[in-house]
Amino acid sequence: MDVGTVVEKVEEILKDHDDLISGFNKFLPKGYEILLPPKDTVQLKDAIKYVQKIKDRFQNTDRIYKRFVRILTNRDKNDMSASEIFHKASVVEKLFEGHHDLVRDFTLFLPDA
Repeated sequence: MDVGTVVEKVEEILKDHDDLISGFNKFLPKGYEILLPPKDTVQLKDAIKYVQKIKDRFQNTDRIYKRFVRILTNRDKNDMSASEIFHKASVVEKLFEGHHDLVRDFTLFLPDA
C-alpha cells in the first residue's frame, strides 16, 4: 500500500479521536498529515498547512499546485457566490483526483451550504 492509502485507512479507524490522529501525524512523511477539523472556524495556520501540503505533494507536478493557487486567487479577487465556490470545489476535486485526503480537507474551507 502507498502512504496515502495507509493514511486514509488509519484516519477512518481513528475517526473522532483527534488526540490519536494528532499523535499519528508525527510519524507521517511531510505532506501526508491528517488535518483535524477546526471546532469553530478554520484557522489561518490550518489554511497555510493545507496549502503547504499540496505544494509538497505535487512538487514534481508544479502545474497542479499553480492551478490550485489560481483558483484560490480568483476566489479572493472576485466576491464569489456560494454556488460559484461550490463549482470551484468540483474543479478542485477533479484536480486532486486520486488524492482523497486533499479533497476532503478542502471541504473544511468551504462555507456552509
